[in-house]
Amino acid sequence: MSAAKDAFENSVSRAFEGATFTSKGHLIYYGTGFLLFLIVTSRIHVHYRYPCITASDIKSREDSLEQVFFLTLSARDRPPYARRSKLQELRFRKISLNIRARDIVIGSLELQKTWWAIYEQYIGVLPPILCKVLAWNEDAEILKLDMLAFIGEPEIPQDAHCPLPDADAFPE
Repeated sequence: MSAAKDAFENSVSRAFEGATFTSKGHLIYYGTGFLLFLIVTSRIHVHYRYPCITASDIKSREDSLEQVFFLTLSARDRPPYARRSKLQELRFRKISLNIRARDIVIGSLELQKTWWAIYEQYIGVLPPILCKVLAWNEDAEILKLDMLAFIGEPEIPQDAHCPLPDADAFPE
């Protein structure tokens, strides 16, 4: 039994002799390549899923909201009493979004003075304000859809709302 144990220990020691971390350099390269692939694909996915994730993206999003709002102001096919109340509501929501956007941009500029700027440089986002930016983006998208619905724009995405299914769609 001892001879078998010694033979096993010798074969194991010969197999791992000279096997150090640096001698397996190809594993380091494969691991680094896989990690780089994961980072790139996750950034593409996050940017596709959330097109507005930085404070600088907020400005372009605000400009598109302004354009849609001017289209809303020029909508003349509504009765004056209905137009006035709905336009006041949309204007109030737009102003509150603009105020929130300015607060986010100011917070971003304050964080640029700290070590969080390194995160933004390498990751592309500032983690402390990311949730605020995502919430602002969702609210801006809802406001844009409401403005488009007000002017009767036919290009409202079908998944913007979830209508209830017809009763005939599910037979008993």
